[in-house]
Formats: sequence, C-alpha cells, structure tokens
Amino acid sequence: RALPQVRDAVVLAREDQPGDQRLVGYVVRNDIDIDRAALQLALQASLPAYMVPSVWVTLDALPLNPNGKVDRKALPAPDASLSQAGYVAPQTETEIELSAIWAGLLNQEVGKIGATANFFALGGHSLLAVRLLAEVRHVLGVELGIKDLFANGSLAALAAAIDCGTGAFTRPQVTAQARGSESIPLSFAQQRLWFLDRLDGGSSHYNMPSALRVTGRFDVAVAEQAFRRIIERHEPLRTVFASEGEQLWQVIREQVEFGIKIRDLTSLDPGARELAARQLALADAETPFNLVRDVMLRASFVRLGEEAGVLLFNMHHIASDGWSMGLLVREFLDQYQALRSGAANPHGPLAIRYADYAQWQREWLAGPVLEDQLGYWSQQLASLPPVHGLPLDRARPAHQSFRGAQHRFTMDTATCQGLKKVARDQQATLFMVLHAALSVLLARHGNSSDIVIGTPVANRLQKELEELIGF
Repeated sequence: RALPQVRDAVVLAREDQPGDQRLVGYVVRNDIDIDRAALQLALQASLPAYMVPSVWVTLDALPLNPNGKVDRKALPAPDASLSQAGYVAPQTETEIELSAIWAGLLNQEVGKIGATANFFALGGHSLLAVRLLAEVRHVLGVELGIKDLFANGSLAALAAAIDCGTGAFTRPQVTAQARGSESIPLSFAQQRLWFLDRLDGGSSHYNMPSALRVTGRFDVAVAEQAFRRIIERHEPLRTVFASEGEQLWQVIREQVEFGIKIRDLTSLDPGARELAARQLALADAETPFNLVRDVMLRASFVRLGEEAGVLLFNMHHIASDGWSMGLLVREFLDQYQALRSGAANPHGPLAIRYADYAQWQREWLAGPVLEDQLGYWSQQLASLPPVHGLPLDRARPAHQSFRGAQHRFTMDTATCQGLKKVARDQQATLFMVLHAALSVLLARHGNSSDIVIGTPVANRLQKELEELIGF
C-alpha cells in the first residue's frame, strides 16, 4: 500500500489445485496503471522471495463483508489476470508448445504465457519442475534435466536450447504388459525396501502416515467404499511379496478386505481429546506393516465430536511415496464426493499399472544401460568411508534407534535472502545450497572431505507414470 500505484491490496495463499499452493496478490490501482514488473521488483527489495506473490490480480475494489473487512472467500481465482509485463508472444513451434505446457502446469489460460516468461517466477516449484520435464518428454520427445531449466531462464531460451539439440530421448515409453502365469518381478525400489524390511526384522521406519482434519458429518461407510475403489484401482496397495531362496516376486491379489477402524473419544473431556488423538496417530504411525500378508493401506477415524474428527491413514513406502500421498488424498476426496452425490466413478481403470513399470524397468535397466548406471555410481562412491567420522557423545548402537535430539531454529530474513541470491547466482535450488552448507559443516566437525548424505527425490520423469501410486 506504500507504493504510489497501489491504493489497496491483500495477499492470499491459494490452493486452487490440491498440492499446488501459491501466493496471489490482489491490488486496487491508485489512478495509475499497475506495472506488475515494477511491483514485483519493489517487493523483492524488502521481502524474501517466498513472500512475494507469484501471481497478480487487479481489481476495481476489494470485496468486503458486512463488517467492513476483506471477504477473502470472495476473492477470485487467478486466470487470465496473469498478464506479464512486456508480453512477447511465442514465435517458434517449440515456444508455442512450451507455452501450452507451462499454462497447463501453472493452471493458466493457453496463450497467456509469453516468450520472456520465467517458469519459477510464474509460480513454478520443484515438484512442478519434475512434471514439466515429464510433459516436455511426452510432447516434444526430449529428455531434459533440472539443470536445463535453470540454465535457460526464459521460455524462449529453453525453446532455443531444445531446438539446438539440448536433451536426448533415451528411455523407451512404458507400455501395458501382457499378464501371464509367470511371476511378476519387483521394481528396484520395491526390492530395496523389501530388503530393508527383512534387515530390520519388520519395522515402522518406512511407514508413511498422514492425517486429515474432518469437520462436518463424516460418513464412514462411504469413506470405506472410496478407499476400496482406490485399492481396486492401484495394485501396489493390494500387493504382497513372496520369496523362495534367492527368488523374489510380487503377488497382486484380486480382492482384499478393507475397513476403517473407529476410535471414539467423545466420552473424554474436550481438552483431553486432542492429546488422545495425537497418541492414537503416533501409535498407528509406529505399527509396522507385514509385507507378506497386509494390505499396504490402512485407515482409522478418530471421532472428536458429533461433527469433528481426524481421518488417519498410513501406507508402507514399498507401495507409496510423497507423490503417491498427494494422489491418494485427491482420489479419496473425488471418490467420497462422487459416492455421496450419486455421481459416476470419477476415475477409470489405469492404462499403465505399476507392475507394467516394474517389468519395463527390469527390461530397460539391463545389459549396457545397467552397466553404465552401475559404473557411474561405483566410481562416484568409490573409496568412501563406510561410516561417517563425526565425533559422537555416546557409543554407536548396534541397531539404529532414531532417538537423536532435534535442534530447531529460525533463520532471519537477511540470511534467507542471501541464500536465495547464492542459489540464483549459481543456477541452483535453495535445497542444493543448504545441502552444500550441511556437507561443509559435517566435514569440519568430522575432519573428513567425503560426506555421504541420502536424499529422497521425486523420480517420475515420464508422463505415463504420473497417475500411479507406487515408487
């Protein structure tokens, strides 16, 4: 509001698409036209980048409620209002294709993203960047890397890089496989998690618990039916694992029993209900799955009141990842609403199933391709210490307990801005900068220059895999 071109303003964190949260700035002009580029630069001078809206909407006036306060629910979702200062229409065929891909991912109208636009400045983030790579591969037949997105800041620059030969199509497409009587192999990710489960003797280390706060009347029977539809659609949730000697295979069951456990806490005092709910959530999170016989999804409803509760659900990592959790929540909400309203099933059978991917991966990652991959990592990890050299305050236990302490701190604005500038200058993400800083810290305390840190990543670089629960 201190800027001369702005009469009034409000900023709202919107999530118009599940999992795609972004800051939207709503501005009312002060007798002069709004220059969004100038507005962006002015805010960047005094705010960290994460607090600067990525999308702007110009309004004649802010909607007010009867009390004279801003009616945030009445603020419109951004659409064509994502106009860009100095808009330059895409010219080449690749620019036009990229503009359409960006528009789809950023939930914008096709034709509104120009050649000078920057994907990250328009609200793109790391998960959307992975989806962008998959879309480019699917539409343009080019396999780019994350570094290509940073090295070519604008849409036109990325299009030019593609036209000049950046990226190579290296992987065959995943297709549906014929199901015979032979055993279905595990994917490498499944095999890794099965091995770790056997090594730990069956633990909760790779549980993936989550919880949804529920307000209003919750129909448990409908919720059970919604989950059954999801389990029927996604085979990893009803897959168990069998072994004989060195042979290992996955068994996809046709039908499984599934129900939601009811935990009623309404008899407790209101103040005690939240604590009891948290204890139940923790107990469920720490209950292991049996990979030989269990359904890889379980759910329970903690009733806190007549129209209040918590829906707990948990999946094992062998059948799920962070991406899958988002898919599960979206599909559950779709199915629950459809069943409540009597609408048709909103999700049909999958064209590609996870077992198809597992078979494809085993066929593709074989021979020279596998040798190249193994050779690269063998060279990268050669001569590394088996255990870090950090000085410890007590003896290392025989089995990892995860009972270490936590240290929480708040980073000041100036430090955060400085780190983000380093990331921009080095064409890196903030995560990469913080990862490097942690490595330096550990190296100094451990008196070692070789630091090994494991990092979970989203790895769906093929569009045909985006709808699968698994990985």
